[in-house]
Amino acid sequence: MAQLNWKYYAPSGRPYALDMYHGEDSGHLIFFVNSDVTMIEFSQKEPRSFNFYIENQLIEFNIKKESTQFEYVLTPQKIPEVADQEKIFTKHFWIPLILLIIALNLLVILFI
Repeated sequence: MAQLNWKYYAPSGRPYALDMYHGEDSGHLIFFVNSDVTMIEFSQKEPRSFNFYIENQLIEFNIKKESTQFEYVLTPQKIPEVADQEKIFTKHFWIPLILLIIALNLLVILFI
């Protein structure tokens, strides 16, 4: 019976307790994050890769089979850099708005 645990620190600095149970005979796999069940797989006796998120960080969990033993690898994936957020109020918004306000003001002044 394989039982492993890891301590993972998210990019925010918050610690997470990661626990895993993998039955030798049954092959049942249970993965916990802070004592909450995140994943259950039954009869998992072959190598496989699983992905899950902690906060906004993608975590990859690999099960590798070495002859009769299993090897477990937990790998945080690189966070892609967020491109500059698209601006909603650019000059293409403000110039027509200002021209519209000026036009409305001229209409009000001329017809009142």
